[in-house]
Amino acid sequence: MNIVNNSKKRILYLDSLRAFAIFCVVLMHVTTHFNANYSNFYLSSSIKAFIRVGIPIFFMISGALLIGKSNENFLSKRFSRILEPFIFWVFIYFICEILFFNGSFTIDYFFRILFVKPLSTAHFWFIYCLLGGYLLIPIVNGFLKSEKEKGFNYLFILLIISTIISSLNQFLKLNFSRIGVFITYLPFAVTPMFYFLVGYYLNNKDFNISRGKLILISLILILIGYVLELHYITTSNHGFGFPPAKFLLNYHLIIESIGVFIFFKYFDLTLISSKFNSLSNSRLIPIVRNVSGCSFGIYFVHYMIIKYLFEKGHLFYQFTVGKAYLWIPITFLVIFLISWFIIYLMSKIPILKIGSGFK
Repeated sequence: MNIVNNSKKRILYLDSLRAFAIFCVVLMHVTTHFNANYSNFYLSSSIKAFIRVGIPIFFMISGALLIGKSNENFLSKRFSRILEPFIFWVFIYFICEILFFNGSFTIDYFFRILFVKPLSTAHFWFIYCLLGGYLLIPIVNGFLKSEKEKGFNYLFILLIISTIISSLNQFLKLNFSRIGVFITYLPFAVTPMFYFLVGYYLNNKDFNISRGKLILISLILILIGYVLELHYITTSNHGFGFPPAKFLLNYHLIIESIGVFIFFKYFDLTLISSKFNSLSNSRLIPIVRNVSGCSFGIYFVHYMIIKYLFEKGHLFYQFTVGKAYLWIPITFLVIFLISWFIIYLMSKIPILKIGSGFK
């Protein structure tokens, strides 16, 4: 495994993973509205048990692309790529809250938007979590450069310990006062660094196993993680409220995310595109890459669209008490396509391109 990664080549499977991750995130936020009755709740839970991998996958992609790279101008380049679209959307959400949701035109309310106070900005937690991880990457890269694989193993063991302690507290319901101090203060316990390192490792590791066996292993991991995740969702008191960032250290979510990452790495997308004349390589792959490039902007815009349609669009509200098996995919498709269209359009307009986050 190469500790230093200097490749700048665009990687198709990472683009595919990023497109898949944004599908998962949008679908997850849609399904949270379909819990008005008993049957809808369990259908939504069965979907959510798989799609919660979206956020971990985003973190793993970041690790695959950034861990092991040079630290030169890292913070200025990476922070601007995250902060500029973020600040743009903070202003957009501020304006939308005033126009549509009884927000107040005050500095205090602007800062409430900035610091994730209104429910409409609940998804902004991801940005702060990502930035927190980015602050650690130059330190980790410098450490790996000097310590090589021994340094990687040390960090990985430390993060595994953090995961075990977090999982024990959450799933065995141990007394928080006895074990919570470790979760609060153990290094990396509430950062995405674990997923950064896993993504880096899986991206650079060449397994001495056939592609077919690796795909089979990935499917087994996904199935195990899914069953454990479904059991957790349907028996926990989280319901459909978005859990705190510490949910990232749930062992079943880690198992499922690793399975998904391996599957996308070793499953050849061109095999699909070559089977269908209407989706030749010249069409399918650019679509995947475009969705991947728009994913950051889609992450920002879709939440406001969901909020508006479900709170102001009364027809959409009625869907939530109807046939979830029908309206979840329809609602997801409508919201995703609207979000994608908006961001794609923004990426073509110079004054708005900064908000598209297009890569």
